[in-house]
Amino acid sequence: RKELYDYLGDRFSGNNEEFTTHSMFDDSVEDKNIKSLMINKEKKNIFLFSNIEWDVGLMDCHTIFEDLMSWILFTIDSVKNHKEIHLFIKTHPGEIFGNKTSETVADKILKKYPVLPENVTLIKPEYKIIPYSLFKYIDVGVVLSGTLGLEMSLKGIPVITAGLSPYGRKGFVHEPNSCEEYVDMLFSKNNSISYDRNKLELFTYFYFIKKLIPFNLVEKYYGMNMENIGYKIKSIKEL
Repeated sequence: RKELYDYLGDRFSGNNEEFTTHSMFDDSVEDKNIKSLMINKEKKNIFLFSNIEWDVGLMDCHTIFEDLMSWILFTIDSVKNHKEIHLFIKTHPGEIFGNKTSETVADKILKKYPVLPENVTLIKPEYKIIPYSLFKYIDVGVVLSGTLGLEMSLKGIPVITAGLSPYGRKGFVHEPNSCEEYVDMLFSKNNSISYDRNKLELFTYFYFIKKLIPFNLVEKYYGMNMENIGYKIKSIKEL
């Protein structure tokens, strides 16, 4: 448990290596940008965290929606006339600060909605807000499959997953079986969910820490192609 929460502490503080390498977040502007969101605690505040659209890992994640944009646009269409709800859509920082995406999820949303509904707010990567700083404002978090769903659950935030997630089918999150059921969950007066916290912590420990088997054959493998991967071995015999 100590090992788990030490690891998560780095992530929640923004000190994770991936975050700092790409300068995804900035404490100096975060408070000002969060205030600019004008979050009204009298409303039901739904926070949707999108994936990177071109992530090949999403291929096997879709269940009730055809693809990432279908899910996001359906969610906007579902809530746009419900003033008691405010939908915040935080797009993935990797679209801007990783391998830059030519047409981002935010671009595609604004193509469909040049003027967003009054109760929908985009939180773009350029705001440099770490998602964990938003947790205290979230009434229900919505993800397709991302690890934020697991982290929100650990913080006691109800989560709806719109696709297959590694932490699904274990009772930790709401998993709609149809678009109608998804909408019912968005509008529910109470999204609270009961689960075994020990089981959740145990799963999270193995998911974040113990599943990461070191790949010692190369100098670096994250974000590299096979041509410049930097093998440490020189021969089959050495392998």
